[in-house]
Amino acid sequence: MGSQSNLETLRFSLDRPEHFGFEPISELDAPVSPLNRFSNRHVEITRNLFPSLYSIIERTRRRLGIETQFTAFVSADESINAACFSGKGERILLWISSGITKLLSKDELSFVLGHEIGHWFLNHSQYPRMEPSDSSLFIARQSLSRAAEVSADRFGLIACGELEIALRAMVKSASGLPDSFLGPNVSEFVNQTKRITSRHVPIDEMFATHPPMPIRARALFWYTMSDDYLTRRRQTGGTDKGLIDTRIEKDLSKVLGRDYELNRKSAFERICFWTCLLEFTTDGVLGQEEQNQIKDVFGQDMLDRFKRFAHGMSKSQVIESVEKQVCDAQNAVRTYPLPHLRKYVEAKGPVSPILKKRLFARRD
Repeated sequence: MGSQSNLETLRFSLDRPEHFGFEPISELDAPVSPLNRFSNRHVEITRNLFPSLYSIIERTRRRLGIETQFTAFVSADESINAACFSGKGERILLWISSGITKLLSKDELSFVLGHEIGHWFLNHSQYPRMEPSDSSLFIARQSLSRAAEVSADRFGLIACGELEIALRAMVKSASGLPDSFLGPNVSEFVNQTKRITSRHVPIDEMFATHPPMPIRARALFWYTMSDDYLTRRRQTGGTDKGLIDTRIEKDLSKVLGRDYELNRKSAFERICFWTCLLEFTTDGVLGQEEQNQIKDVFGQDMLDRFKRFAHGMSKSQVIESVEKQVCDAQNAVRTYPLPHLRKYVEAKGPVSPILKKRLFARRD
């Protein structure tokens, strides 16, 4: 049985709005629980009406150590789906489709319910909403959404109790096939990640709200090796959870293709380069000492590029042009997680304090 007080440690490292430059929306602006609509159109799961479903929900709640009571509904819907809503002053609302109850076993259903409860507990409904027209912000928001799914899966794992059960729930949900089609080794599903590779950045994956299911399965596999998970099972040892999350971050990046890594490195290099120049050219002039620092950190070629860029400009034009370059670089780098940029900045040696001052002052 879990404890609600230690559920926060299930959060995946990138599952934080501030890592993408966002602030959570006010609870008053969050989506309202559709309790009245569900009461009118769906069937409430009570102890007497659906005793089996009711006991699964209660067992899931106890395993997670959740003290809050839920109002749950089921409806005639053949999709493989479930959801959890929180409202203003209302009990928490759980909804499951009839289709998912037919496909999954009781323990597998606990995984799905735990996953949805994880979304509620971690306040994912308060993450900001973005329109696709705001391209860089929208891509950043979708990256945050995919990170939230990794966190929620960990709640599902704790709720169902075993990795094998969680993987079966994932395979069956992704395939739509029942037990009669499954072999004994569902962990083989994790190996499917080896074939996920691409050079070019697939736009559909950049815009996706969920990581591919094999990547989510592999993320759970990694998490079961962590010290956090083993501690929950009253075992010792395990790999530091931070290192485990780093492995998962790499898997999530792998889905976006090799060009994604190249683009990220280029964006980080650009923001660092122009941010240093912004600091060094406050008077419109790049002095010899500053030139030497630029050359040492970014190379002679980058320094020469800037000299060609600024050739013939007045001091005020240099300042204005550098500020514009910084603004453009900030928009480009916004799509990538802030912790990744921090690591990149740390490696910049002598100019690292300058970059920290300029890049992170407003966020720290």
